[in-house]
Amino acid sequence: MGDQGEKIVWKIGSKSNVDDLGLRTDRLSHYADQFADQIERGNMPIGVISGAIAMANAMYLETEEKCSDEAITPQMRATRGNAAFFVTWIMALDNLGIKAGELLVTHHELNYKPETKSFIDTVEDYLSVGWVPLINESGSTDDKETKKLVYGGDNDGLGEVVADRTMADRICFLTEEEGLIGKDGQLIEVVDAHNAKEALEAAGEPGKLGSGGMRSKVEAALKAAGKGRPAHIAHAKYAFELIRNHAVGTFFVPTNLPKHSRIVINTCD
Repeated sequence: MGDQGEKIVWKIGSKSNVDDLGLRTDRLSHYADQFADQIERGNMPIGVISGAIAMANAMYLETEEKCSDEAITPQMRATRGNAAFFVTWIMALDNLGIKAGELLVTHHELNYKPETKSFIDTVEDYLSVGWVPLINESGSTDDKETKKLVYGGDNDGLGEVVADRTMADRICFLTEEEGLIGKDGQLIEVVDAHNAKEALEAAGEPGKLGSGGMRSKVEAALKAAGKGRPAHIAHAKYAFELIRNHAVGTFFVPTNLPKHSRIVINTCD
């Protein structure tokens, strides 16, 4: 890999990974191609992927099981879905000659110093040999985090924390929207200190069950930008390089560039 490559967190939401029939194989092929392209360009992709519970609901559970919180617990759904979810991802990348592996974490690993170091070291080991770390929250060990998954929290906050702990150069949130849509129905192409409040208002509020939706993505993107890290929200169908160069979607301008950064900010069309 080139020395000037960027370390980039790609956070891929549940709806961009899974539908009612299971894993979206057309999208998975697209993501694998895009990870390969980013590696070829000398960049270092980190995947934060959501959809394990949706995967279990779609592929393994009968209708009555999907609706029963007692018979099939959230922890069971998460572990059942993760098994096939990550294997399919790893196989798709392996078919392109790219090695990948599964890292299931809780906020404990990301906030408790000894375990945080171990997590960071593992991610860096992956990147140093050109492997792709695929990260998701552990649904079996933390009920609070499992509920986030059940309610559709979609790990946006996790993606931002991963970017922060690994000192990523930028973070991109992939969704089923073109980006952040303003109240006038038009795409907000750039968010900075001048229109951050407008961005939050346009994002709306979380759903009644705590669904993150666009709100959690905007909050995470603003948090990343406030730490000096460029952030993007864009439709998952686009080429990653278009998103990285903010040719599509919404770009969140960083307030200050971190000292380690190798990136160049270009706000021109």
